[in-house]
Amino acid sequence: MKNQNIDTVKLLGGEPMLHSHIEDIVKLSLKNFLYVQIFTNGMFSDELAHFVKQFFPRIKFTFNVMTPGFQLNNKIRSNVLDRIKNFASVTETTLSLTIDSAT
Repeated sequence: MKNQNIDTVKLLGGEPMLHSHIEDIVKLSLKNFLYVQIFTNGMFSDELAHFVKQFFPRIKFTFNVMTPGFQLNNKIRSNVLDRIKNFASVTETTLSLTIDSAT
């Protein structure tokens, strides 16, 4: 599946970090692509954060900061902001905003 013209696979969903086989998906993706870009709400376990860190900077993150949890729950917002700051210091990290009629 390796392709010289495509270097990144993007994982999104739903919430890809909640998939029961996300570790296998990440490993398989990194065998076939130089980079993996994961779109997430940032609410995943510290164990999973530790797992992906071993592959930095080949794993990049986009955090959606327009989720209800991020917007309405101070504890969730604080945890996600900490994760964003932590990841941004070692790998490409971007923010995304979901814009709809309610926002």
